[in-house]
Amino acid sequence: MVLPGGMMDSDINRHCAHNFPAVAYTLGRANWPQLRDTYNKLATDDQCLSPETRKGMIDALPQFMPMDNSMLNGNWRYRHEFAKQCNKLCEMYGIEEINRTMSAIALTLANDRVSEVRKEAVHLLSQILARLVDHEWADLTSKQESSVDSPSPATLTELFVHDLVSGFANTQKWTRRQTFAYVCERVLLDHALSMEQFRYFLLPHLIAMADDSVVNVRIAVCRALSLCDSSVQSHAIASDSRRLSPLTVETVLERLAADPDMDVARAARQAMGQTVGNETVDVSMRGFRIREKENAFLDVQLVDNYEEDDMSLCSDYTSSETPTRNKQMGLSE
Repeated sequence: MVLPGGMMDSDINRHCAHNFPAVAYTLGRANWPQLRDTYNKLATDDQCLSPETRKGMIDALPQFMPMDNSMLNGNWRYRHEFAKQCNKLCEMYGIEEINRTMSAIALTLANDRVSEVRKEAVHLLSQILARLVDHEWADLTSKQESSVDSPSPATLTELFVHDLVSGFANTQKWTRRQTFAYVCERVLLDHALSMEQFRYFLLPHLIAMADDSVVNVRIAVCRALSLCDSSVQSHAIASDSRRLSPLTVETVLERLAADPDMDVARAARQAMGQTVGNETVDVSMRGFRIREKENAFLDVQLVDNYEEDDMSLCSDYTSSETPTRNKQMGLSE
């Protein structure tokens, strides 16, 4: 289409895209709702965006999501919407841009105090991991086959997984460990990685959390392990000096099926494909245990001054078939 003055639509888009970073910087993050639709339109216009312009647009993202306390303690709906937009943009950029900008945003939002923001960030982490592995898997497999005497530099995928494991799986805060299990579940649901890739990068760390002291974490582990196919179920994951037999998904689920907590045992049996619908539950004992943990949790709340808006810490992905309750009560992070 030719507009008055002889300009084409593509010319206007090109000029808008070229100047968008400066406009975004000038208007600031408070005006993101007015800029969001324009950003999405320009970012998806393959005919007018040069690599330099695309780079400038993604470099503008941190202007809307600075990693400071004012943003992290502000309106959670803004952070939720921002994570959703990043999910839409993830497929459009190369791994260098994703690693430089989006990975830090995703890791930060995955630790948000609001469960809805964390849930959207888990989707983004799954997408980022899929993009990195897809681009570097051939190099990683050849790296495995190379001699140990000639170590090569870590790839972007290995660095990202290291950040994910150290910041979530191997942390003292139980909600982060639970989030790591959610990431594993999301990766399997999205088929973001093949089973071989999942076993290589994430499964050993997920298996290690099967002995977690927090019930909610163990339930999340069961839900993630339920999505592993038969090629992984019987595959030896890691050797454990405390056990004579090799550790497999099957053996882990069997151990969790005998867990003293009834909800963990139920989740494990569901993961193994066993019917649990007609089980008899001792309601009186369950009520006593819940009241006991409620009292302990209130004591902890008075000491640690927990925020009231961070109480939705149960599984973000719990289905209607799985009993839901705040299992963290009475347990330290």
